Amino acid sequence: MIQKQIGCIGNFDGVHLGHQELIRTTQCIAEKEQLKPILITFQTHTKMQDEGSYLTTSNEKSHIIHNIGIEKVVQLDFPGIIANMTPDEFVEHILIHSLQMTHVIVGENFCFGKNRSGNSSTLQKIGKERNIGVTIVPLATYQDSPISSTNIRKAIDEGNMEKSNAMLGYPFFNQGIIVPGKKRGRTMGIPTANLHPRNAMKKNPKEGVYITQILLNDQLFPSITHSGPKPTFQETDAGIETFLLSHSGNFYSQRFVVLWLKRLRDVCCFDSEKELVQQIQKDIQMTKDYFAANESLSELPTILKRL
Repeated sequence: MIQKQIGCIGNFDGVHLGHQELIRTTQCIAEKEQLKPILITFQTHTKMQDEGSYLTTSNEKSHIIHNIGIEKVVQLDFPGIIANMTPDEFVEHILIHSLQMTHVIVGENFCFGKNRSGNSSTLQKIGKERNIGVTIVPLATYQDSPISSTNIRKAIDEGNMEKSNAMLGYPFFNQGIIVPGKKRGRTMGIPTANLHPRNAMKKNPKEGVYITQILLNDQLFPSITHSGPKPTFQETDAGIETFLLSHSGNFYSQRFVVLWLKRLRDVCCFDSEKELVQQIQKDIQMTKDYFAANESLSELPTILKRL
């Protein structure tokens, strides 16, 4: 016999502060009922499937959720058959028969069913009819605006990493491997590592130069990262390369995580390599000053441990 279950449901893209509040509420309700909470999400986002739009990949999302303390994550196949279910069918077939849910926790803006025809109030109504408890968690806010994955994506598109990270509750990040480059930085006395993102579905920040941190071999290094083309060298293809302030060596083929902290400036075309180097030195000094004023950044957030 399948044990009755309590859990929250949603897309959870980014697992931002609003999601984290939803998870904490779920944990509290489950603890009172002496049950282990579960989290129900979807293999593909129910509202968007565009390349380069996701705040977290499926694996990253599960990893963060586990770090928060939810052991069981159920990923429903979407779009699939679920996309064509009415709200009543979703509750009956998925929540009751498949998952044996007795209590469901959702955010205020939760929508479900074919063409998003049901909302949190719909779920509450169906829950009363089917004897399922439904708790609706109010939206979390930041600077008087709702914390949402949409608003976080907008902040990232604008290069406002302080705002996006404040809503996420941790620094936005990308993962990948370090690949060989043209070694141009080495000849300028500023050796850089070229970063190849692992997943094309994951969002990249707005083009520019950023204060960042690089996670390598479980160690966190302050860094400055260029994202975009290199117009000074007539290179139009966008790329990501980073200079580590306190570490050097051969990093090829190593896995990395880059944490985006603050955008310094636009990508610029300089008249000479000398002008570029002078600007990079200024960028490096601003980065050093930033980390000197933010010593707490030397520790990786618990929510991102063991990425």
